[in-house]
Amino acid sequence: MSDRDTCRDCKQKPMCCKRIGLKRIGLKSIWCASDGCCTLTRMSEKEIKNRLRLACAQHVKEARLKLNLSQIEFAKLVGMDRSYYARVEAGRTNTSLDTLDKIRGLLFITVPRFPTLVEEVGRRISVAREGRFSQEALSEAAGLGLFYVGRVERGVTNPGLDQIEAIGTALGISSLDLLAL
Repeated sequence: MSDRDTCRDCKQKPMCCKRIGLKRIGLKSIWCASDGCCTLTRMSEKEIKNRLRLACAQHVKEARLKLNLSQIEFAKLVGMDRSYYARVEAGRTNTSLDTLDKIRGLLFITVPRFPTLVEEVGRRISVAREGRFSQEALSEAAGLGLFYVGRVERGVTNPGLDQIEAIGTALGISSLDLLAL
């Protein structure tokens, strides 16, 4: 359990945070009241962005380690510069879905055709939005352009992790679910 998951005062995980999964909707607890409930605040934009970047970085690193490859060897196989790959693995860059798709492609070499990550994320966003938001309302809530959100849903543009996080937060769902991590 990390410090971000615990109460600042009593260092316990507040029950209400555990029960309703507040991190999924961009909230965090800052302290527990005597009744075991906590005061909530919005997570900062930096905390939200870093959450998805670090989760993806962890999956990328695990994939490399399963193949028993160094960062240099893995980066060469994927076709990217080692220093850029190191930033992806450390969660220090707004990695595009195309880059994550290259990594995924290396892991699924024997599969003849699977939807690209861009297409799959677009489909998941469209399904999550359907009946709840118009594209216009989603684009406003996410702070992204209407045309851009439409292209993401159709799987014809390559969003970065920060944009996926903004859309997931606007939809009230985990960006990790959108990426199926």
